[in-house]
Amino acid sequence: MKRRLSSLSFKYTIIIDLILIAALISTSVLAFSKLYSTLESESIRAIELETNTNANDLAIWFENYRGKTEALAAAIEAISDTDFDLIQNIFQSNLKNEEAVSLYFVIYEDHSCVFSDYWEPAPDYDFDACDFYYNPLHNDGKFTYVETQYDFPSKSLVVILGLKLENNAVVGTFVKVDAVIDKINSINENASTDNYAFLVNPAGNIVAHPDPDKRQQDDTSVHMNDLVDVHYDILYQKFFNEGENFVTINQNGKNIFFTCSDVSDTGWKLIKATPEVAIYRFRTSAELYIFIIIVIAVFLISILTILTFSVLTKRLKNASDGLELFANGKFYEYKLSNCKRNDEIGDIQRNMDKLKITLATMDRDAEDGKNKFNSNQIIL
Repeated sequence: MKRRLSSLSFKYTIIIDLILIAALISTSVLAFSKLYSTLESESIRAIELETNTNANDLAIWFENYRGKTEALAAAIEAISDTDFDLIQNIFQSNLKNEEAVSLYFVIYEDHSCVFSDYWEPAPDYDFDACDFYYNPLHNDGKFTYVETQYDFPSKSLVVILGLKLENNAVVGTFVKVDAVIDKINSINENASTDNYAFLVNPAGNIVAHPDPDKRQQDDTSVHMNDLVDVHYDILYQKFFNEGENFVTINQNGKNIFFTCSDVSDTGWKLIKATPEVAIYRFRTSAELYIFIIIVIAVFLISILTILTFSVLTKRLKNASDGLELFANGKFYEYKLSNCKRNDEIGDIQRNMDKLKITLATMDRDAEDGKNKFNSNQIIL
């Protein structure tokens, strides 16, 4: 065993393996760092594109209710007289197969109105103090997405879509926030504690969020600046004031990537949270693959190195055994190699062949001289 450990084959195998391992590791590190940088930027880009796609999907979803609201407005405008019963029938017909809508309404300039839940406001009810009426009325005839409201009759949060008609009447639709949340969660199928999306209006108030503690529960809005513990105030500063669309936030020791995209012309922004581990999951896989490649490469190189040095050291051992025979005066036992290889070991073997021939010739000459000497002694 000691002889084995001190052999050239073992020593050179270890040396070459160490050199190759160092070369493989350094090359892999350089290649992986370049790959890592590229994949990181591409992954972030992919998340931004996904957020844009999700925002567009949400915008299309809202376009459905915008279209229904505009269709209602066109139907109401087509009624020559203020036929409240007919309007109510239209509302009820539209509500039959619509789970996401809790209410339709129309309010005229004189504050006469029709609500699909048959609500009749008091004569002194101040519609001008209500955002769902005031905002569309004063928005120059543009379709309006009103800030989230708490609807006391249905005891639920609603997103209100409103439109002012040419006669200054306002037609609107109450879309349940829960339906918006369900839509966002369906867009983000892998929603979890760290992987989710939420909707924010232009003022920074959260319209819809999968966490009830982070969205409006009654008639009090929840602003992003109110959620300092999860650093939403930083998101508000970056997304709304500085115009960025990608921010990294550390929450509870975890890095979370936030991307932001406008939801069409609603004025809202869809913000999506993605945990760092989801983006960098490839790193663990890549590191494992590189480790496996290095182990396999070292194994194969070791086998090839051992085989190569076995061939080389076998020839050296033959030469060494021959020299040992010469040293012990047993050169006759040395078998000529007749080596044809044109390398250093071949030179050694050919020289040893010559040495044997020379020693054999000298031995024969010496034996002949001895025999002649003995013959002369006998004659004398």
